[in-house]
Amino acid sequence: MLGKEKDSVRAMIRTKPKSDKVLTIRLPEKDLIHLERYCTAEGRTKTEVLRQLIQNLPAVPD
Repeated sequence: MLGKEKDSVRAMIRTKPKSDKVLTIRLPEKDLIHLERYCTAEGRTKTEVLRQLIQNLPAVPD
């Protein structure tokens, strides 16, 4: 059992710097289901998918 506990701890080690901002959004249930299905199919988290979408938005002049 100890080996499994070590694996769990290893899985929780952060590999990327912690983000300092939190964004909360409201979505219709159908959009959330769509996002969750996409994430499951791609093997990615909702955060990863949404972060990539935001990073790929076109630049806006100041």
